[in-house]
Amino acid sequence: MKITPSIALLAVLSSAAIVLTGCSKESKTTAEDVAHDTATAAKEIATNVKDAAVNTWDSIKNYSFEKKDDFANGIDHLAQKTDEGVESISDKTAPARAKAVAEYKEARAALKTQLGNVREASSDTWSATKEKTNEAWKAVQAAYEKVKDSATS
Repeated sequence: MKITPSIALLAVLSSAAIVLTGCSKESKTTAEDVAHDTATAAKEIATNVKDAAVNTWDSIKNYSFEKKDDFANGIDHLAQKTDEGVESISDKTAPARAKAVAEYKEARAALKTQLGNVREASSDTWSATKEKTNEAWKAVQAAYEKVKDSATS
């Protein structure tokens, strides 16, 4: 059975929900404990999304021009997964998150533009277009890491 990024993300989210809601009535949880648990869960989710995205990028990065539609769909899928990861990180975890999210959105917009270029690429421009897409994807991943790090600062 192949574990897709969606299944992995669902498993992590389910585990985090159980951990965060599994306190007994007798135990008293401080706000600091909840914040720490939330930050830890967010970091785990972010790591799993990144790992799943890297694995998928590795599987599509060498697609030929004939598979450009599959390549474009793969990039779009990767970007959607990182979007979900950004949304899953609570904005209460760090004040730096707003700046990190703004950087992420800028990088994501550039990737979206590049995705349009992928769909319009010819066989003559395929190699260069794919390289520019790789650069745009790396920028999205770096911005995503900043969002993830903002959850723990």
